[in-house]
Amino acid sequence: DVVGRLAWEFIHPDDREETVSALQRTVAGEATLVRLRFLVADGTFRWFETHSRAVVGSDGTLRVLSIGRDISERQRVELD
Repeated sequence: DVVGRLAWEFIHPDDREETVSALQRTVAGEATLVRLRFLVADGTFRWFETHSRAVVGSDGTLRVLSIGRDISERQRVELD
């Protein structure tokens, strides 16, 4: 279901601007943390916390390394 689709299509519209800003800061060399809602297989949005940083490969290619985890339960507790 995800083949041929852009990652942006899965990010909640209200979180896209912050996510783009974080990506721009990451590419500029800043390690970033962003919380965003991401569309999952069952059609609902779940909260994720994503840590990212830029990595330059041995060939000089800039890549972004991101590690995300589902924080939906934590968000639910914090918002209640």
